[in-house]
Amino acid sequence: MKQFSPCWRSRWPRWVGLLTLMVLASGIRMVQAAGEESALFVLSVTRVGEFLVKPDQEKLEFFRRAGRALATQAGLFEGDQLQMAGFQGPSFNLNNLFQDRKFARDWTAPQKAAVEALFRQAGSTLEALNKGLPAVQQGLVFRGVFDPKGLVEPLTAVVNKGEVPEGMPASQMHKIRTRMLPVLQVADLIAFVGVLTREGLQIRAEMKGGPMYRQGIEEAGGLPEPLALGKYLPNDALMTFSQVHMGQSPAQLMQNLREFPQTRTVESFLASAGLDLEKDILSNPGKETHIIINLSPRGEGGLPDVHGYARVKDPAKLLAIAPNLKQLAMSLGIFVTPVTEDPPSIRLSYFMAPQFGVQVAMRGDMLLFASGREPMVEMIRRMDAVDAGREPPFLMPPGVHRYWRIALGLLNEQLQRFLQGPLLSGKGIPPIPNLDVAGELGVLELVTQIFPDRVSIAVGLPVAAKP
Repeated sequence: MKQFSPCWRSRWPRWVGLLTLMVLASGIRMVQAAGEESALFVLSVTRVGEFLVKPDQEKLEFFRRAGRALATQAGLFEGDQLQMAGFQGPSFNLNNLFQDRKFARDWTAPQKAAVEALFRQAGSTLEALNKGLPAVQQGLVFRGVFDPKGLVEPLTAVVNKGEVPEGMPASQMHKIRTRMLPVLQVADLIAFVGVLTREGLQIRAEMKGGPMYRQGIEEAGGLPEPLALGKYLPNDALMTFSQVHMGQSPAQLMQNLREFPQTRTVESFLASAGLDLEKDILSNPGKETHIIINLSPRGEGGLPDVHGYARVKDPAKLLAIAPNLKQLAMSLGIFVTPVTEDPPSIRLSYFMAPQFGVQVAMRGDMLLFASGREPMVEMIRRMDAVDAGREPPFLMPPGVHRYWRIALGLLNEQLQRFLQGPLLSGKGIPPIPNLDVAGELGVLELVTQIFPDRVSIAVGLPVAAKP
């Protein structure tokens, strides 16, 4: 089988993101054709008790909406269970890759056997995932399996022909070759389980890695280090996004970037400032990145409060090329203004929008950035206080490689502040009412861990309001 570039290691957030979307989506669509006998995916939804049977009587908007959505599928349930699946048959049409799923009532005997075989294949994985979920007395239980191997061979054959199928844009073919196919090649099997109860939503998922997954881990020099600097995250932010970055040699990164014509332009700009893309930029990558987002208009010009930090491989090297980076910025029309008051930082702004600026600074091996001076100062003071023991650290789960946190209960208040802030006030934007559903929910957390043979994801969304 031909292996395609760019290498999957440079895109691990993309295939982890694909797994996340598959876990959260209930309407997965794949290939189906006449005479199918191989199941690509199967999704099962089981109602336990009388959960959401009468949605209009629910006291919380979240459950009213969930119940109404479920009611639209009531005719597809067989007893207390709804099952849907997609199948791979002898025919394969790339233009019809995403077709409607097929429900259990329409399965043929061979298709039913194929679904059972797919569940058996994932049996041990599903059993292990179930152990992480609570027992359900009233609620919905989800279970799903996706076998990507059924798509790799036919997709590879189409791509290897080098011809764009009739009716398909060339850009879509490029995405299939460089994005979709590498994702499918690293996965051997994807399975997930989940429950929705009065307490909230919990999902556990796992992607079993195939040969290319293990090969990629080895070529990257082993597993990436887990997140180490989550302790500096604030406890009261609307959204935080943290992830590590997979290792890859500068030469391999350059090989991947050569596929994009824009790379030549970037190299030319860097060369004008005495910098080399591979030797000076790609050789000093970020090890992990943490981004904090609040909609409150505390950034310059009324921008949202966006700040964060990245741990770099070699901070001394970054500081050494700082004069070249300043020269590059000025040649691109970016003003570079030092802020000498404590703590020191640098303000970057574009000449066509000087009212908006970005603050950057270094602290040890961390590159700090913020949409305003005040958030930058608060971030540095928070770091100092955590290191000195004056403030408690943020308690991120140990040993994780990606961590997302969204405090939905803060959304309404911050959204109204942003709409009434200097950036949008007087722009004729009509009032936006509070989002009742967001106010009923607690903190959404998504945790990803990378292992030598698999990737695991856990999603939790508690219900904060009680009926």
